[in-house]
Amino acid sequence: MQVDMSKDLFSIYEFWHTPFWQTTWFYVLVITGIILLFIFIIWVLIKKYFKKKKKETAWACATRELQALKKLVWDNKISPQGFYLSLTKIVKSYLFNRYGYKLFGQTDQEVLLFLEKNKFNPELLESMKEMFDSMQLIKFANESTVKEVIEKDLAKSFDLVQKTVPKDVVLK
Repeated sequence: MQVDMSKDLFSIYEFWHTPFWQTTWFYVLVITGIILLFIFIIWVLIKKYFKKKKKETAWACATRELQALKKLVWDNKISPQGFYLSLTKIVKSYLFNRYGYKLFGQTDQEVLLFLEKNKFNPELLESMKEMFDSMQLIKFANESTVKEVIEKDLAKSFDLVQKTVPKDVVLK
């Protein structure tokens, strides 16, 4: 007996099904998605590269650093000597960033002479002289006097920054 296999066997293969991931529209969609992702990544990198960093002004930086120093003083986390070292560093860096005065590596007396030669505001110069003189007195003063002098000199530093800000700038 001869069996016609063509009718029985091939009847189940009448439907050809192509999986969706092998279709042309899927390939086009994937390639488009990859291109869009690539363009997005390039756009983000370009935006990040050309983004202008907001440079902090000299007075804003000095005010921020003085606030941090004030917090250390209130929390008693800094010695009087450490306070004055930090204070002079902040004042010198402020004067450098604000006016371009290269005062690093100079003693306090050299700083005062330099500022006097450059016709710095006499009122502020006198305040700075008092502040620098306080540093010498701190070494020999008792604890209660030290706290008062530190607070006074910190206030003078804030005053120095506020009085040297350009007139058209409003401090926050």
